[in-house]
Amino acid sequence: MSAYEVSLDHVGYLLNLGHELGVGSIHHRGSKRCLQLDEGPDRGFVASALIAENRASVAYRYRTAPVVASAPPTFRCVPVLLTGLAEIAQALQWVGCYRYQSCEHPEWRSSFAAAYTERLTAELIRRVIDSFPTT
Repeated sequence: MSAYEVSLDHVGYLLNLGHELGVGSIHHRGSKRCLQLDEGPDRGFVASALIAENRASVAYRYRTAPVVASAPPTFRCVPVLLTGLAEIAQALQWVGCYRYQSCEHPEWRSSFAAAYTERLTAELIRRVIDSFPTT
């Protein structure tokens, strides 16, 4: 299995996806962290956590030292449109790709990034289920 660092646009998409889905809190390591993902320190915290976990995975996979960012990353605004099942499936693909590239190291399961992406996945699946009529 190979691993690579996802792009900043990919991380930006995951941030915007959380905002679009209304992810306002994450349960992580027995506590609840409230998030405001439109702007501000929470956005930077989540971005840094996603980048750090992905880099840790690549470093673990290839037995190298993780790259440490010297400055906060700058993101493009990657739009998130969840107007139908195709867009939701695409969003699930973005989340799944990030998780696949970031799960190589032993601490992944207990990481904030894992909890955040699990929450994104759960919200997307809920939208798929809600799109079908009830009988």
